[in-house]
Amino acid sequence: MDKRENIVTWLLISLNLMVYFFVALHGNPEDPAVLLKYGAKWAPAIYKGQWWRFFTAPFLHFGLLHLGMNLYALYIVGTQVEYVFGKANCLLIYLFAALWSVLASLYFCPESISAGASGAIFGLVGALLCFALFHRRYLRPGALLNLIVVIGINLALGLLMSGIDNFAHLGGVIAGFAVAFLLTFKTKKRMFAVIGFAFLTAILIVNAAFPPSGSWRQLSAAGSEALEGQRYPEAVALLEKAREKAPADAERYFRPLVAQAHFHAGNKVLKQDPKLAARHYTQAISCQADPAAYHNLVLAYWASGDEKKAKETLGLALKLYPETDFLLDLQAKF
Repeated sequence: MDKRENIVTWLLISLNLMVYFFVALHGNPEDPAVLLKYGAKWAPAIYKGQWWRFFTAPFLHFGLLHLGMNLYALYIVGTQVEYVFGKANCLLIYLFAALWSVLASLYFCPESISAGASGAIFGLVGALLCFALFHRRYLRPGALLNLIVVIGINLALGLLMSGIDNFAHLGGVIAGFAVAFLLTFKTKKRMFAVIGFAFLTAILIVNAAFPPSGSWRQLSAAGSEALEGQRYPEAVALLEKAREKAPADAERYFRPLVAQAHFHAGNKVLKQDPKLAARHYTQAISCQADPAAYHNLVLAYWASGDEKKAKETLGLALKLYPETDFLLDLQAKF
């Protein structure tokens, strides 16, 4: 195929490549901290108003393998969508699917740091599925079934393998299918339908990035900011309050944040008030077990004069983390 016939696909491939090499020049693209700096999806940052992450996250990738797999899929699927729907519509489908992939990941998997073009690519597959459903006469026998199987297998892999954000893929498929369907309307209705979908997308982005004061998302953002600013008692109070208000399915999001806040709050008062420190470490462990929290809990019990609890806690820690050097060193001291 002539590259001019697939200019949008090649433009998107080039843009993903340029972003990758820009990030690679400034750090390791496989490091989540680097991708966070350049705009990966991270719920606390978005809740603080960093709406631009909806646009940057789909163009960032965790290493060359991640990039290569996505760009290969983009070439295969993108050229087909561009041929079927046209250049402008292909770009429209891709961008809406990219945004909805971040939205779905944010709303249903807020605890993850995610990035990549796969959600947008799933959107292109969703557009092809829409075309296959409404224009079967133009397809070879079995083409529709093959598309459904491809989507199903990829979603199943996302469930079976760690590190794959299936919610982003589902968001992309839904958006790609929806935009492709809206583009089948007659000219005037098509314009209003697409504008309406764009308006809905904007509302969802604004609601996510600018949550109402006092809502669990706003409190979560304030708590995360306090955590970053090393105001640990404030972070504990805000994150615990947000956790109480949040729906049950947000628990996975809060556990690591609350654990981190309690751990650092315990460290801050360990020398002055070891009993209070012990309560913080216990809360941290209840949220997310960690050898460092166990280590400091042992020190807190020992400093407060409760040698029995200190030894029991150390014994439990060594059962859970038998090869941890700093726990073995602590055992040697005791």
